Amino acid sequence: LNDVWIAVPPDYYTEKAAEKTQSEKKLFSIEEEMIAMDLSLESVSDLRRKLEPVFQSMSEEGNNTQKLGTLPGGLLTKSNCDVILQVWGEMGPEFLEQVKSSPIVALPIVIKRLREKEQEWQKTRSSYMKAWQVELRRLHDGFLDHRGTLFLEQEKQKLSTHELLQTMKSKSFISLPCTSDKRICGEANRVLKRSLELELEDEDRRTSIYSRYEDFVNTYLILDPGIPFSAERTSPMDHLSFYATEELYMLVRFLQALRQKVHATWLLAGAASRRVRLPQQDASESSQEALFKRSMDLLFNLLAANLKTVEYRTELRKVLGPSCYEVFSTSWLIKRCLK
Repeated sequence: LNDVWIAVPPDYYTEKAAEKTQSEKKLFSIEEEMIAMDLSLESVSDLRRKLEPVFQSMSEEGNNTQKLGTLPGGLLTKSNCDVILQVWGEMGPEFLEQVKSSPIVALPIVIKRLREKEQEWQKTRSSYMKAWQVELRRLHDGFLDHRGTLFLEQEKQKLSTHELLQTMKSKSFISLPCTSDKRICGEANRVLKRSLELELEDEDRRTSIYSRYEDFVNTYLILDPGIPFSAERTSPMDHLSFYATEELYMLVRFLQALRQKVHATWLLAGAASRRVRLPQQDASESSQEALFKRSMDLLFNLLAANLKTVEYRTELRKVLGPSCYEVFSTSWLIKRCLK
């Protein structure tokens, strides 16, 4: 039973492995360095603790000619030999043979060198640990982005052109909920307008496109609470309906998703505002309104290419916390809307 071991990668049985984030890669690298340092230090300490009583027994009994392997506790394991080879470098093989054949002469030298190496590596680990702790704290929130990577993949798949068209073609009646929150609708429109300004240099064309967009949105996509949007009329009191092309249908879906992202940003800002504040932190700076504004400002800076994607996500994480991965795709949705 269990006599055969098969090593496979962690993602072997999944359909598609989520790519590790930069924070994950760096964190795993630090953990591997910490483990390697601990193993090296422990192997040196273990060999020293093993050889000290052997040498003490030889000195007390006067066993000056016996080989190490014939003494109680003197049999060296492969890991013990590896330590000697590592510590003595190029002279390792020759010195290892001396330890085995003439322990009474070689053991005092080995034990002394192992003590020195043990102290040296303890100091090294202590200094490294301070730097590692600082880096681990910095990477902690970013490490949680593994959820964001998978979330983004699933969301892009869900909102892909293929998926949207398949949904539209498979149903004759499609109900799309639309928010009636004017604040959320206004912010989504402001983002699109700013993106349009960055995308098009021709002011007349920008004005014309946005004007037509506003007419469409104000007519069809700002509804009273409780009234859903649909692609087919059933009852005048229950639904607002119109027939549309594939492109217009996809635009409506992208606008719907964009408003949901803006709304999610508002909710995340609310959750972040309820976190414990530092004593020196002004309450007004950590209010839901202030955090939401800072989040939207970061988005505008990303759209204007004043921030790289990695910088945007890092700063947004500081404002909204680790769950901000839910709104990472906002800029992607904006590009889809403009297209």
